[in-house]
Amino acid sequence: MDNYIEDKLKLNAMLQQKKHNVREQLRDMGVLQKKGKNDFDHYKYFSEAQYKELFTGLLSDEDLELTASAEDIQPYKGSEKQQFGRIVKVKYTLTDIDTGYSESSYVYGDGMDKGDKGIYKAYTGSLKYYLANTFMVATGDDPEVPDKTVEKKITERKAKLLGQMIDECGIEKDIILEAYEHKKLTDFTEGEYANCLKRLEATKKEKEAKA
Repeated sequence: MDNYIEDKLKLNAMLQQKKHNVREQLRDMGVLQKKGKNDFDHYKYFSEAQYKELFTGLLSDEDLELTASAEDIQPYKGSEKQQFGRIVKVKYTLTDIDTGYSESSYVYGDGMDKGDKGIYKAYTGSLKYYLANTFMVATGDDPEVPDKTVEKKITERKAKLLGQMIDECGIEKDIILEAYEHKKLTDFTEGEYANCLKRLEATKKEKEAKA
């Protein structure tokens, strides 16, 4: 048993070293240029295509392979302009090709669309989140930038109301928390609370209409 644990630790150390090597390469690249552009809201972003192009080379250099599989998909009522919302739970497995050792992570993605691209948007968001946070990708999207306004967080009473609405909709609380990248409901800002509550209310009405 001791040898088994020791071997596992060695294999894990080798994988972590390769991940560190990827981060070192990214650090040397500096802040990456955003090539994607949203013409409607007038902002640039680091696109999925850029992530894939970048990491295909970086992971290959270190003999690492990344695979992904959708483990769960939850529909919800979106906004007036993008009616179809999806929350997807994706399992990412990073494998050291040299040893066969791997590690897995679960990341949620949230996407809305007026047609059938909600799942694709949710998956794309999940992939970008996994890569950005696993390998510390610097794209200049830091939350501390000066022009960002810090929103007030919701009260305990609102958090309780939100929890009740989540239960009434039959959705797991962890799915909502992961979608908004929070650990507890009291971490929600007023804006996030209003957005989430609106979606939940629409979902609840839709379920009641079908009952």
